[in-house]
Amino acid sequence: MLIDTPGVIPYNEHDEFQLALLGAKNPDQISDPESVAEHILELVSEQNPDALKRNYSVSITPAQKPEQILEAIAIAKGKLSKGGNPNTDATAKIVIKDWQRGNLSQFAKN
Repeated sequence: MLIDTPGVIPYNEHDEFQLALLGAKNPDQISDPESVAEHILELVSEQNPDALKRNYSVSITPAQKPEQILEAIAIAKGKLSKGGNPNTDATAKIVIKDWQRGNLSQFAKN
């Protein structure tokens, strides 16, 4: 996907969600990747919830909140921290990278 803009996208802009959507900021440099990933999951789940099943092998219901979907993806991917708790930080970075690579962005309008 190619994004043509009329100018330069300011890197120091404070809206990390927009920067992540555009692929202008590396997921490892985002201060709150979970929040950004939850926004992405909300976009995708509203437009095409089957995309999440295809990409992450998780089934979601319309009543599920984005943070619950992120936890389900962490469990499905085996991203668990000590004690068996879902590692949502690492999973959030995976979701953001998938969006930036076009694996999820094709399923949602932004």
